[in-house]
Order: sequence, then C-alpha cells, then structure tokens
Amino acid sequence: MHTEPEWRRWLMRKAVHLCYCEADAEDLVQDCLYAFYRRFHYYPWQRLMQPDELRQAQAWCYCKLRSLAIDRARQPYCQHERQLLDTELGERLVTEDYEAALLERIAMEQFITRLPASLQRVAVLYNQGYDYAEIGAMLGLSVGTVRQYMRQIKQLGQAFFRDGRQEIGQ
Repeated sequence: MHTEPEWRRWLMRKAVHLCYCEADAEDLVQDCLYAFYRRFHYYPWQRLMQPDELRQAQAWCYCKLRSLAIDRARQPYCQHERQLLDTELGERLVTEDYEAALLERIAMEQFITRLPASLQRVAVLYNQGYDYAEIGAMLGLSVGTVRQYMRQIKQLGQAFFRDGRQEIGQ
C-alpha cells in the first residue's frame, strides 16, 4: 500500500465491519487518517515504509478505527434504528435505546442483590423466566409461598425504584 486510494480502500474494508452504514464507515476512515496525521505529522502514504513499519501503521490505524467506532457507539445521542414490518401499517421505523435497556438491567441487578437471600433466589429465577410452579419445585416451596414472596418482592421493588434506589428496609 503506497498510495492514498489503496490506504483508503483498506481502511474502508475494515471500517465497514465496525459501523452500521457506509457513510459512518467513511467518517471513521477520515477521522482515522486525521488522527494518524496528528500523531505522526504525515499521512501513511506520504512515506515509503519498510514491511514492519507498514504492519505497525496498519495495526495503529485498525486500533484507532476500532476505538473511534466504540466511542461513537457510546455517545448518548447515538440511537440505533431497525425496521419492523407491521401488517396493517406497512413498514415503520422503531428506535431502540440500548443505553436505557442496559441501565434498566443494572438497576434490576442492584435491586436483586439488596434483597434478603430467600427472596433473592425467587427473584433471580423469576427474572430468568421461570413461572411460579417451576420456582417452587426448584426451591422446594409451595406455589402459594412463591406468590407471597413475589408480592413482597414487588412491594420492595416499588419502594426501591420510587425512592431512588435506597437500601431495602429503610
């Protein structure tokens, strides 16, 4: 790779796998080349490189592409879209908020870890998708006891999430 088009093609092939669309990949390539220039004060095609220097430059560029893609994915305004088909309305666009889902999962895990051990086991199994009868069979409890535990978990959960994730029992 000794020319600008060769470098851009190589970077573009790598960037396409890290992005959601070709336009984002082009932006990543441009940002990567700009970062390379800021770091080394020349573009990779402006210097004749030995094979080991070329491999190092490629490795640096690939690492930079990856970190730029990760940074963009973490930005709060970045929301990923997907198409869903609706039989009555035709196609409609739905926005998925991965960050909110992650925060919700973390909050749920914090809540479950603060429960007493007996309730914690029931909550973990219920959160994994088991029904009351299966939970009762696994833990050696009656279905009525599992229902009672779930009522307690629900009450504690409402207090926990309403009061800003305070300690349970305060």
